[in-house]
Formats: sequence, structure tokens, C-alpha cells
Amino acid sequence: MAAKPDAVARIRAPTAATPGDTRAQLDTVQALRAVAALSVVGMHIPAIEHGAFGVDLFFVISGFIVCHVAAADPGRFLLKRAIRVVPLYWLCTLALFALAITAPGLMGATRADWGELVRSLAFVPFVKSNGQVHPLLYLGWTLNYEMLFYALFALSLLIAPQRPHVPAIALLVALFAIGRMTTVQSVPLQFWTGPVVIEFAFGIVAYRVWRSGALQRLHPALAVTLTLAAWALMAPQDLEPLSDARPWLWGLPALVAFLAMLSLEGRWRVPAWWLLLGNASYSLYLTHAYILQAIQKKLVPMDAFSAPKALSMIVSVLLCCAVAVACFNWLERPSTLWLRARLLRTRRRREALRASQDAINRA
Repeated sequence: MAAKPDAVARIRAPTAATPGDTRAQLDTVQALRAVAALSVVGMHIPAIEHGAFGVDLFFVISGFIVCHVAAADPGRFLLKRAIRVVPLYWLCTLALFALAITAPGLMGATRADWGELVRSLAFVPFVKSNGQVHPLLYLGWTLNYEMLFYALFALSLLIAPQRPHVPAIALLVALFAIGRMTTVQSVPLQFWTGPVVIEFAFGIVAYRVWRSGALQRLHPALAVTLTLAAWALMAPQDLEPLSDARPWLWGLPALVAFLAMLSLEGRWRVPAWWLLLGNASYSLYLTHAYILQAIQKKLVPMDAFSAPKALSMIVSVLLCCAVAVACFNWLERPSTLWLRARLLRTRRRREALRASQDAINRA
């Protein structure tokens, strides 16, 4: 996610989700999604320019959630992940491409190149005209990693259906090692073997720790202390997107913060507004940068902490959140539910029909 992108959750009162309950919504995870998205929002405010570690938290969350949802229902895993991630990303990408055609002067390094559009929609990394490796919707670079991870986990489910975390971690470690050793000049290979891939493995480890029940023994005061310490370690750091130090200076503290917060599941009532923002975190991640850019270019440059500009930052963040919630309610959730109903139900009907036909043939 990633900014990164998972099962649509319902806002409800927290329940004490046991480590063996693979169906329960984990409210602390939703709360952390909101924090991760807001951290990335802060990264794109010039006066702040810190918070990129929210991406690392998203990757850790993704590793955990993929294990969580696969344990509940491993069938059609890759299709369900695509239904969750693709529609909103494609819609935002196509909207941006349309702007690049109609108002190219507003787009900077984004241009109406059909080849770049196809590679963006297909989650294939490429070098843009500004020399950076990211798709037309530039925050979508994290989704290139997400879709890679989903493919690896789908493969892991085929290799070891009962223990997919074992081959998944092995594959991620192998990619990480290849990235440290390879000299092949291939943009997709160099990108997909970037150091951040190991952060998905951190999330898988977090899932195994949670399932063991060990987190239930962590005192809430210690959990809060660990979370604050992890944030204090991440916040001052300024790292390049593909820095080799990123998994260790941001990924590991993100793992600590995630585990500490997860230990509070069922012991802390997450406010409904926070859960709502967590549900809308994918929409917030994909849309906020363009709202901020429009405000900075047309209204107030948020490049200093003077009183008027600080107020504009607060209003801008609130506007980003409002747009994200609207996007979630009117676009993201309806499209996800519609596709799940159409594609998954259709496939179930086909499988049932095939099973019936096989039974007739065997009779």
C-alpha cells in the first residue's frame, strides 16, 4: 500500500480477536493504516518532508494481512488481491493520463505516452523522463512491489498450501539477495530486487508471532513505549527510496511498532473516525499528492511554518482526508464489492457446474 491496499473493513466496536481467529477484523491494523497514509501525506508537504517510512509500515502490514486473509480463504487469492488493488489504481492512472493529454503543462514529468500507460497499468517498472523509476501515477511504484509480492505469495500457496509463509519468506530473501549481488542492467530486475522487498517478510514474521499468542503477554504500557520509540527512530531519518539501509532503519522499527500496536488488539477501542480513515487509507495514499500539489501551486505554498501556512497545512490534510473518504465510499468500496460479486460468484458458479458435470460423467 503500498501505499498499501487490502480487504474492505467494516467500522464496528473492537472485539478481542484471538490469534487463531482468521476472520476477525483487526482494528489496530486499520488504525496503523491510517497512520501510515498520514505519514506519507506529511512527506509531500514541503515544510515537513518526512514520513516516507509510512510506505515501509504499509509493506509490513501487507505481509501480515496477506497471511491473515489467505488463512481465512486461500481460494482465488490472486484474483481477490487484484480486485482489491487494481480498480482504483487504474482509474486514477487513466484520469492522470487524460490530464496529460488535455493539460500537459500541468503534468511535469508525466506525459501522454501510450507505452508508459500500458506498463503502468501492467505494474511493470520503467524509467520516466525525469530519470526515476515509477509509473505515471508516481506513488504507484509501491504497487509494483505489492503486485510482485502477491504473485510470490500465490506461488507459495501452490508450493505449500498449509504453510505458504515458508516458501514466501524464502522467495523474498532470494530476491533480496539477488538484488545485492546482481550486475544485470535490467530496470525491472533491479527494481523488483530492491531492498524493500524484505519488508514483506517482516510482515509475515509478524503474522507468525501474532498466531503464536506471544503478543498477548506484552504489557500495554510497554507496547506504547515501543511504538513511540520506533517512531522516534524513524521520523528523523532521510533515506533514498531504494537505499540498502531502508529495511533496517525504517523496516525493522516499523515491524516493532506494528507488533506493539497489534498487541493492543481488543484492549483498546479505536475511535470510529480513525477506523474510517484506516478504511480509506488506500484512497488517501493514491489521491493526496495531487490535492496537495494543486493547493501549493494555485493557493498557498506550504514551505514554512508561519501561522497562515501552518493553518493551510492543517486544512489541506483535512481536505485530503475528506476526499479520500468520499473516494472510498463512492468509488473504491462499491467497485471492489461489485467486482467480487461478479467475478468471484461467476467463478463459483462455473466450478459448481463443472463439478456437477464431472459427477454426471462418473455416474
